[in-house]
Amino acid sequence: MSGMKQSILEKAVHKRNNMDHQCEKCGGSTTYSIVMGTYTCNSCGYVEKDNYGRIKDLLEKYPGLSRIEIASVLHISLRDLNEFFENDMLVNPKNSLLG
Repeated sequence: MSGMKQSILEKAVHKRNNMDHQCEKCGGSTTYSIVMGTYTCNSCGYVEKDNYGRIKDLLEKYPGLSRIEIASVLHISLRDLNEFFENDMLVNPKNSLLG
């Protein structure tokens, strides 16, 4: 991908393939679930969510949130949030104010 900006999905796949994420609790190696957006520690079993997992969980609990509300609650940029929707990693719920 010389010179091209990587998408969030490509970054996630790269991170998973290179196993460069360590458990924030014990420092152990983790296994990444791209479907769930989670890192599970191979040593202690701690589960950490990336932005995708956090957004997915929030939308399951509160499907009517706007993108601005999601970004505010999760402390992520609208630019990063929009990339998940533009790359079809997340879909706007039916009665959402997302766009």
